[in-house]
Amino acid sequence: MAKKVYLIHGWGGNDSSEGWFGWLKENLKEKGIEVIGFNMPNTDEPKIEEWLGFMKENIKNIDEETYFLGHSIGCQAILRFLEGLDNDETDPTGPTELVNDGFEVGLGDWVVSGSGALWLQESDLPYEGTYSARAKKSGADLPTYMETSFDASGFSTVTFEYYRRLIGLDTVDDFAAEYFDGTWNAVESLGTGRANDGSYVFKTFSIPSTATKVRFMCECGAVSEKCYVDNVKVIAE
Repeated sequence: MAKKVYLIHGWGGNDSSEGWFGWLKENLKEKGIEVIGFNMPNTDEPKIEEWLGFMKENIKNIDEETYFLGHSIGCQAILRFLEGLDNDETDPTGPTELVNDGFEVGLGDWVVSGSGALWLQESDLPYEGTYSARAKKSGADLPTYMETSFDASGFSTVTFEYYRRLIGLDTVDDFAAEYFDGTWNAVESLGTGRANDGSYVFKTFSIPSTATKVRFMCECGAVSEKCYVDNVKVIAE
């Protein structure tokens, strides 16, 4: 049997937009492997059930030589599709990682914004691996944000967890972790408190399945004041 690889792109993408897909296709084809890519439906506002229906309609004859590779929400779609093969259902079973980022390949699908210096991938103080995400000296009263999107529809419980380390933050600085379900809601907020962590602190929170985004905010004025986050996950069941 010949090997076959399906490529599923990410949120807002298409079959030709993912930078490494083109390179991968050429390399696999040179090895005699069939490569199949799709332009998934409604990609700017993807719905997981719509993507699953499209995959069920277009992916046939799966065997031990069939492989799947995805990016961003494409990874979630693949996992949910494969779960449904056992009993021809697409209801989620077991935990699924909708977000899992240690920032080892840049900020990935995270979008940065704000009036202060932006979040960056940095190697000076990771929790594990080589990199973490860091905000440094955003400026007094100049918050900087980093957010990512996901689709938790069909799940009943969702957990937002991360490791964070706040260095030198005083009463005029701030840090927050939030989720969006129509409005932004804080699960952690430093407010007028102080923080100077000697090591990373693990945080975990239950958030509603109607949430579609999570984000981090940091506001710090001095060059020695920094916010780090690493190993960020959104896990749904």
